[in-house]
Amino acid sequence: MMRDALAELDQQAISELQARDLPATSVAAQNDTEAVAIWLRTKARRSPSTFDRYSREARRFLEHLSRRGRVLRSVTLEDVHAYEKALLLGQVTGRAKSRAGVEGVFDVLGSMFGMLTAAGYLSRNVLVLRESLHIQGNTGIERFLSNPELDALVAAAGALVDDAEQGFNNERAARLRFLLAWFLSTGSRISETLKSPMNAVYMTQEAGQLQWNWRVVRKGGREDDIPLRDDALDALVRYRQHLGLPPYPSPRREEGFLVYSLRRTSRRPLWRGTISQELKGFFHEAAGRLEDAALRAHMMQATTHWLRHTGATQLLDAGASMRFVSKLLGHSSITVTSKIYDHADRATWRNEMDKGKQFRF
Repeated sequence: MMRDALAELDQQAISELQARDLPATSVAAQNDTEAVAIWLRTKARRSPSTFDRYSREARRFLEHLSRRGRVLRSVTLEDVHAYEKALLLGQVTGRAKSRAGVEGVFDVLGSMFGMLTAAGYLSRNVLVLRESLHIQGNTGIERFLSNPELDALVAAAGALVDDAEQGFNNERAARLRFLLAWFLSTGSRISETLKSPMNAVYMTQEAGQLQWNWRVVRKGGREDDIPLRDDALDALVRYRQHLGLPPYPSPRREEGFLVYSLRRTSRRPLWRGTISQELKGFFHEAAGRLEDAALRAHMMQATTHWLRHTGATQLLDAGASMRFVSKLLGHSSITVTSKIYDHADRATWRNEMDKGKQFRF
């Protein structure tokens, strides 16, 4: 059915649009086919071969979504990466595409997603996060954990409570379980977490309710106040109780850093290599719980930074807006947005944070 609708679009709407060069003045699309037609109107001045390529790539992507039971408005980042894999393996056209060829396809799809998001047909542009994940290093590795990998992570973390053979003593296990939830929920960089004082977690009253936040210092010294979700706060409370501290931090108490060394005597933040190595070993342990060899091999490559991307991916897939996810990640590209951000947006941002999957370890 999807193929027939798109074929009709190719044969009738596209030829008409090429001839008339109709402007895109409306987003009154009832389905993806109509939405693509609106987008193609903005490309009508291109050469016939370029125009054909745009319509062809759009059709192929919609067919991919149809096979996964998706439409443009429900597409997730995992759908996008599945399509990328299919292109590289030759499963879309019968011929494998090079990395450059794949990027050419996503240049076309990026144009489509960008226009349909700006026009209001789509609420978010998931391809923006794909670009941020793949441009860094361009290794072709998906630097986030899928849902089966997350399930394995949760199971392995739960086993730490009772299993003394994993190489983690009780204190180290408690710290690791806290960090898993914290990185996934806050999307923070490892340096941002390790350098944070404990009393950077503070309470405010918003709309008559008490809410918890974390004041994080970004690269260059810029500060952001992140609304903490319940899973992050619960993880911190459990960690503090394990350390024999009161459940909640207080701005009046000097308690050192957010993450303690095992000796609890250091006046300096933990060396990031310590945490990176511990988590790397834990990812290997969790990977052993996966039956799928490809997933197991993928998870063996995971690093602490993947947790940051995983949390952001979960938020986007749950419908959180790119604006708030970008702010959560502290990307330099939204510096202007950060400067004009005010308290009127805080309730909205907290609602966006609550859309994400809750991580309990």
